[in-house]
Amino acid sequence: MKKGEIMHRFGRIIELSLLTLLRKDDGYGYKLANDLIMYNLIDKSVNIGLIYRALRNLESKGLIDSYWEDSNDGPNKRIYRINEKGVTETNHMLELLKERRKHIDTIINLNSNLED
Repeated sequence: MKKGEIMHRFGRIIELSLLTLLRKDDGYGYKLANDLIMYNLIDKSVNIGLIYRALRNLESKGLIDSYWEDSNDGPNKRIYRINEKGVTETNHMLELLKERRKHIDTIINLNSNLED
């Protein structure tokens, strides 16, 4: 599998993870990256640039919106917020994931019965 293909597959999981976090609360890139790590959705070794690319991609798809928030204790922050289209897409992606999980569980169970 080529690097681009791996990033594409991993990127979809990161996008769904970000949409899920944004359903809980609005957030900015660095906080969202830390939340992904805290929930064990990504490894600490993941480049933060991947998170920002995923956020830009979600915004270009019209699934999230962003705005700038003034900060007194540092640079201004770009805050991301999920929108109605993003909630609908998240629900659709979750249904697909649940279906795939059934298949994965079946494969795992079949293989566990074959182990010595």
